[in-house]
Amino acid sequence: MVDVISTAISEAIKRLEAENAIFTLEADFQFSLAWKLKEILGETAKIILEYPYREKEGTRIKYIDIYIDTPDEISFIELKYKTTAKEITRYGINLTLKNHSAQDFGRLLFVQDIERLERIRNTTSKKMNNYCLLLTNDKVYWEKEKREKKETIDEKFYLAKNIEAGPKVFSPKNDKYKKEVSTNEYECHWCNYLDDFKLLMIKVKPSER
Repeated sequence: MVDVISTAISEAIKRLEAENAIFTLEADFQFSLAWKLKEILGETAKIILEYPYREKEGTRIKYIDIYIDTPDEISFIELKYKTTAKEITRYGINLTLKNHSAQDFGRLLFVQDIERLERIRNTTSKKMNNYCLLLTNDKVYWEKEKREKKETIDEKFYLAKNIEAGPKVFSPKNDKYKKEVSTNEYECHWCNYLDDFKLLMIKVKPSER
């Protein structure tokens, strides 16, 4: 059976690329993608940005970047947009993209998004498929990692090839930044976007935990 929302996301990305869309920041990417998804999915699709939810009753409210509800399928989508400095033109305005750096924390946040979406339970009769997207022009995210003898702060969080299953500790030797994340295993397939951007799209597998 075709996943309608997955197909719509792929088509939305193609349309944005055809328009040479380079986004000023993550919120621009979020809005632009949601707009294209609405065009593709039509009036029956309900799309909400910054969708509020609670993992459990009594816990604090968290927010999902894009929530989609169609007649047969629902989806939660989390986005990350990480850039290096670059001169761009957006709607005829000359702008400079921010240099985010801190790729180790960028990887951590992306894997944390996956972990969050894995824990969301489907309480409807509809099919549910959730996705995490990372769009970047920073080649550090997609290049094959350079292994060294010494342990690196984010060794378990490289996204060049795959995300390993089970618990992963970020900054294992530094209590200030120590965080444990546990996810399923994922292969990372990067796709080209325009000349120097790449997109990683992960279809999230529900967690048994």
